[in-house]
Parts: sequence; structure tokens; C-alpha cells
Amino acid sequence: MLSNEDYLQRKLCSYTLEKRGIQMTSEYKKQDKLLILKITEEIDHHTSEKIRKRADYEIQIHIPKKVIFDFENVTFMDSSGIGMIIGRYKLVTMFRRNCIVNKC
Repeated sequence: MLSNEDYLQRKLCSYTLEKRGIQMTSEYKKQDKLLILKITEEIDHHTSEKIRKRADYEIQIHIPKKVIFDFENVTFMDSSGIGMIIGRYKLVTMFRRNCIVNKC
């Protein structure tokens, strides 16, 4: 059985955004200081802003040593999606951390 503190810690370390065709799951592994952002569906100018806001929030709240963007299930990405990736890369490297883009 989990204590309330353990439950809250696990609850805060995983988040899923599901709105208007956007699905993004963020998972923070505290022991490794690793943030994994898994994005599915299409990334266009309508969805990239919502993803950007949530990714920025997760990066700033955890300040992880490594951020992995997993695009394995993304079916389409336009230039605004690429701009979103570049902006998050700059944010992560500003904290002198590593950023990995996986299966883009």
C-alpha cells in the first residue's frame, strides 16, 4: 500500500494531455532526473501551442538532466511542430541539460 506522500509524488510525476486530438504523456523519473514526453497524433499550428505550453511547464517544474521527446506515434508534423521542438531544445540546453528527439 502506498503512503499518501508516495501516491502524490507518483501522481505529480505523470501527466496526460488529451484535448482535440492531442495526446501527450509526460513521465518524470525522479531517480534518473529524466523527463519523457511522448506525443501522438498530428502536430500542426493548432496543436503545437498546447504541447509547447505543457512541455515548458514540465521542463521548468522538474529541471531534468535529460529530456526525451518521443515522436514514435506522430503521424504528421508541419513547420510549427519543428519550431516547437527547436524552442524546447533551446530551453533545455539553457539549463545545460541534454535533449533527445526520438523517432521523429
